[in-house]
Amino acid sequence: MSESFQEYNQLFKVEQPYFEHFFSLLEKRMYKKGQLLLEEGERCEYIGFIQKGTLRMYITNEEGQEVNYVFFFDGNCVTDYEGILNDKKTILNIQALETTDIFLLHKDDLFRLYQSDAYWMDYRLKMVEGLYLKSRQRIVDLLYNSPEKRYVNLMEENPLIFEKISHKHIASYLGITKESLSRIKKRISES
Repeated sequence: MSESFQEYNQLFKVEQPYFEHFFSLLEKRMYKKGQLLLEEGERCEYIGFIQKGTLRMYITNEEGQEVNYVFFFDGNCVTDYEGILNDKKTILNIQALETTDIFLLHKDDLFRLYQSDAYWMDYRLKMVEGLYLKSRQRIVDLLYNSPEKRYVNLMEENPLIFEKISHKHIASYLGITKESLSRIKKRISES
């Protein structure tokens, strides 16, 4: 068993017979806090696997406000998958919130993998299903839950978020103001 498989298998979740070839296709990069991995108007060229760090995906609305869509942490996969599939310019931005080490797989290599073996088609299906379920849950949360319930859900799903993400970004993610977030936190701590 290779050292790289032992060290990184948890991050990529690729079975050993396929790992070495997959690993050889990756490019490791480091992004500094505030640096953009993807910017609105660009074409998304990569899928990223976060070894260590924190990222946010956001959209800039018509008023010029940044609206956070999702946060990514150690072990997460990050991309604008729609952009990869459609080869269109993105409306999203992906930004490092702290120094982030990430492995990047170019979309051309990804599609070659998909065509090379049934294993990679299954890998693709699992990845797409995970992205779909995460997106669906986000939509349901925004449409059906109160801001307080969204806050509680966020605390339960990822308590680390409150240590790593600023209140400004959390409030944006929840669809509320920083002041509303403070009131919600106070009500919950008092109950």
